Amino acid sequence: MITRPSPKTKNDLPESVRPLVDLGANVFLHPKVHSKLYIREPGTEGGLLLAVLGSENLTRSVNLELGIRINADDNIINKLIRYFWEVSSYCVEL
Repeated sequence: MITRPSPKTKNDLPESVRPLVDLGANVFLHPKVHSKLYIREPGTEGGLLLAVLGSENLTRSVNLELGIRINADDNIINKLIRYFWEVSSYCVEL
């Protein structure tokens, strides 16, 4: 996951992300990231390959949010995965 640091400290993980870390998510921080890209890759037991790209937060928002869901399109999702890793190279990993 790439997210912005906590606005209080500018270097720490936002509290809203803590449950994802507890589930095993890798977190990268970048102060200018705003768009959201969620990718679900199949695990060892299989599962659905999908990505959601947009503005929506996992936490509640008063804003109108928008996103597009991409199901099982290996070509597009693999490009999004490469883009994620490219952006993460400019981030601080926690």
